[in-house]
Amino acid sequence: MPCGACRQVMQELLPANAAIQIDGVGTRHLQQLLPEGFELNP
Repeated sequence: MPCGACRQVMQELLPANAAIQIDGVGTRHLQQLLPEGFELNP
C-alpha cells in the first residue's frame, strides 16, 4: 500500500477516477485510498 505522502502526490497528479493496482491487494480507485486529501485553495 502506498504511504500517505505518496497518496497525496497521486491525488495531485492523477485524475480523480484513476485506478491504482496494488500488489497483493488488487485494484482500488484513488478516492478509496485518500478520501479526503489536502487541497490548497488560496
